[in-house]
Amino acid sequence: MEEPNWFNKKRSTFLLTGLIIVGAGLRFYGLSVQSLWWDELVSWLFSSRDTLGEVLRDVGRDVHPPLHSILLYFVEQYLGDSEFWLRLPSAIFGVLAIPAMYLLGKRMFGRQEGFWAAILTTTLMFPIYYSQEARDYALLFLFCILGMFFWIPLLRAQLVPDEIKPFSKIGCLLYGLVSVATIYTHHYGSIMVALQGLGLILAGQLSPKKALRVIGIYLPIVGLSIPIWMQALGQYHGNNLIWLPDPSFDLFTTTYYTFFNRSELLKNLAIVICLVPLFRLCVKSIKQRDASQFGLRRSLEIWVLVFWLVLPFCVGCIGTFLLKPMITIRYLIVSAPAAYLLLARGISVISKRVSIQHALGIFFTLVALVDLFAIKQYYWTPTKAQWRETAAQIIKVNKQPDRNLLIGCVWRPAFVNYYFERLGSELRLSIEASRPADFPKIRKAIQAKKPDTIWFVRIHRPLDQKLIEQLQKNYRETSHVKFINADIWSFVLPET
Repeated sequence: MEEPNWFNKKRSTFLLTGLIIVGAGLRFYGLSVQSLWWDELVSWLFSSRDTLGEVLRDVGRDVHPPLHSILLYFVEQYLGDSEFWLRLPSAIFGVLAIPAMYLLGKRMFGRQEGFWAAILTTTLMFPIYYSQEARDYALLFLFCILGMFFWIPLLRAQLVPDEIKPFSKIGCLLYGLVSVATIYTHHYGSIMVALQGLGLILAGQLSPKKALRVIGIYLPIVGLSIPIWMQALGQYHGNNLIWLPDPSFDLFTTTYYTFFNRSELLKNLAIVICLVPLFRLCVKSIKQRDASQFGLRRSLEIWVLVFWLVLPFCVGCIGTFLLKPMITIRYLIVSAPAAYLLLARGISVISKRVSIQHALGIFFTLVALVDLFAIKQYYWTPTKAQWRETAAQIIKVNKQPDRNLLIGCVWRPAFVNYYFERLGSELRLSIEASRPADFPKIRKAIQAKKPDTIWFVRIHRPLDQKLIEQLQKNYRETSHVKFINADIWSFVLPET
């Protein structure tokens, strides 16, 4: 099909440059507006060691592979550990995902699909959100796109009947490097790479020669990834991942809903448009009375996207059933590019008239931006646990820190102290408490210090309400301030 004039070669550089600039603005703007939340503070903690060896040692006890923590270590060493600097790598990876999506869409379908996929990646809230979080998901998103970009030529070569079309040595090398990087970023990266390897073997119709050359590609990947898989086995057979809930029956639809701004309008419109390529495929097959139209060779790219969208979810559910919960929406970011490429393809084939295609794509993009700015008010509405705001409130009313006692219901006291230190306060968490059984040590500390004010702060961690009732019974409550996933109570000693 001839490329529409708007997406011709002459305009490609200009359009893509414009998208990258807009995408950078949407990702760098407000990068430090929201407080770091629990997961981001974990990233800070693991990366804030004195040496890289200490970072690797601590990350070895975490549930995530080490690549992102290694990158953050160098950021903290040479740039800083504020919200902006900790989130900066994710923002950069998010910007790089825009041209990567264009190149993948162009390789799979054509220049027009590449641009629509890049536009969706630029403007939708899901990729923007994880581009503004100090975690490994923006890097995982980018590597999944790049991995598929280098994998598609290998798949096409495997599908050539009755002959072995040679693999590009450079392509194989780049695919191997990206695959190893993906595995070292997140365990769902291992799932993606494994599914790609299985796909190559099946595409070769189980031919021994074709299977052997696939094994030749994957042997170095497997060898380099063994340390990560050993870590994963230890985590899944240990007591980790206990915070992940069992997946609900509607997790897949909820994930798709989240890919599209958690907007019913965008989700439903995207579903209708995404079904267009599959519907056209069915109609064409019926008209031509050719069942092979459903086969991989004639509709390769569409089926690749369908499997890419569905299979990571299926693997996660199977792993949950056999081992323990190991699936959540943010892990399924590995499938988000498939959803955006399916939508881009649907926009490009929904009508033979280019003006209708452009009108639909522009309408969808405008609705996404209106939802982002006007409805969700993404850049102005706090959504993450407010560690910074909680610490700032305590500092604001604590004029004499040495005359007060600070008690915390938190998983990591270092996270509260991080913000006390950054905000220039000498306050530090004195006691951890979350259950009624902790009340005796609280009372002992109060009797020893006789503070003017007793501050009790809860952030992120569940609190047994009976502990608060015990404090209210023995001391006089003077205030209770609520934040997102956080509370502050203040008490004074009863008058004698």
